[in-house]
Amino acid sequence: MSASEDLAQWMSQFQSELDEPSYQIIYGKLTDNHFKTRTQLKLIFAKEVDIMFSAGELPLGAQALLLYQLDKLRNAESPLPLRRKRTRINESKNSKGIDGFDECDADEENSLQPPTHTPTACKAVLPAFDEQVNKLKEQLNRERDEHREIEITIESI
Repeated sequence: MSASEDLAQWMSQFQSELDEPSYQIIYGKLTDNHFKTRTQLKLIFAKEVDIMFSAGELPLGAQALLLYQLDKLRNAESPLPLRRKRTRINESKNSKGIDGFDECDADEENSLQPPTHTPTACKAVLPAFDEQVNKLKEQLNRERDEHREIEITIESI
């Protein structure tokens, strides 16, 4: 399955809940920023959605639905299965380590911690964000130029 097919398949799950223009905007922005696989989509959080869909181009309801679906995707496919707690057969219940905690308890606590993102996953997302930053800078410069032209026109009147 190609990456764009993976994105289309994921978006088809909630396409009926979006209007067509919102669907096209979301699909276009995600493909423009190279978010095409489920793994890449899991790396998108509210901050990134705000950056991608700035200036009110996406209705808040559609944006909230996208955030919900991304959160649902992250929670649906756990990257690491939880480990079972080890049990000791021949030791008493009161035997604890030096710090007062059982070693099994410490292993269980460590297995419940969320995995940290690898540097390679961050490197895959970085070019998309750089491209988006450049687009936003260009848009800001165009708007500043338009603003200056309007000010000059007003002053000349």
